[in-house]
Amino acid sequence: MKWIFYPFIVIMLSIVSLAAGYGSSGDVSDSFKIEAGGEWMYGYTLYEIGGLVKDANGNTWNQPFPTSELNYPVNLFLLTVKTDWRFLDNFDLVLNAKQSITPNSGKVDDSDWWVLSGNPNTLDIFSTSDATLELFSIDTVFFYKLYSSHGFSLSLGPGFLYRYFYYNISNLDQYSPSGYQGYNAVVPGQVSTYQLNEYMPYGAMKLKYTSDFISIEALFGLSPSFCSDADNHILRSLMLTASSSGIGIILRLDISKNITQNIFIDLDGEYINVSTTGNQSQTYYASNSGNNYSPVGYAGTINYTQESSLFTVGLDIGIIF
Repeated sequence: MKWIFYPFIVIMLSIVSLAAGYGSSGDVSDSFKIEAGGEWMYGYTLYEIGGLVKDANGNTWNQPFPTSELNYPVNLFLLTVKTDWRFLDNFDLVLNAKQSITPNSGKVDDSDWWVLSGNPNTLDIFSTSDATLELFSIDTVFFYKLYSSHGFSLSLGPGFLYRYFYYNISNLDQYSPSGYQGYNAVVPGQVSTYQLNEYMPYGAMKLKYTSDFISIEALFGLSPSFCSDADNHILRSLMLTASSSGIGIILRLDISKNITQNIFIDLDGEYINVSTTGNQSQTYYASNSGNNYSPVGYAGTINYTQESSLFTVGLDIGIIF
């Protein structure tokens, strides 16, 4: 996925050239900004399964929810590039791309309740594994300024955010907290991969205050969110895929100060929460001892929920054209 980021930088730089030429017309209501820097992102993305189960033969039954939870950590640094083109005084087009630059992200927790004891409140199997993460995101929002007075302004507009997560999971350490025998295991090397795509069309409201000393922006966004994921349990030759929909919330705060007439620094913070529900499909792609020689093919579906909760804080330096 890293190759996606570099062409985007080239596109951004091309836009810079065009915008610089556009701004040279002398229309002071138009401006173009480009900034780059780094961010630290922290939080998690997880999914849970349980509830209604339907097997390959069409049989259905209910089990407690959740019976299983996988919690994937997010703890990494990202490179960011952002452009902001203001034109006709009241319009803003903002583009923002991020790419992870540190792979190690922490430990994945895998928890299973009920599956051995029959008690939905008993944690029967628990494991941790090492996680490396690649993350890429691209965000665009188009604003129209509704109100402006005495340095304060209010803008509204539509936006779209896409985020891609890819985890490599290795070095499994598993045991049974409820004391069942035969479930202790230590497995070195790769054990699974996890891929998550989040699609977030959103409506945004931006409040901005500008003075000769500082500029402060606060954004609130609300999104009907859509997610797809694929969890490849390599040891069991089991592919788990899901599609889900729900709600996303975006909160951003940017504090910007000019160093010179055309150069500025920007301190920014962000919180994004996505919560969705759907169904997970389970398919065996090989039959072996890891899955008790289950037949190859579709095995069934089960209820599914997904959540991601991520904070970022960053520092950028930019140029105004």
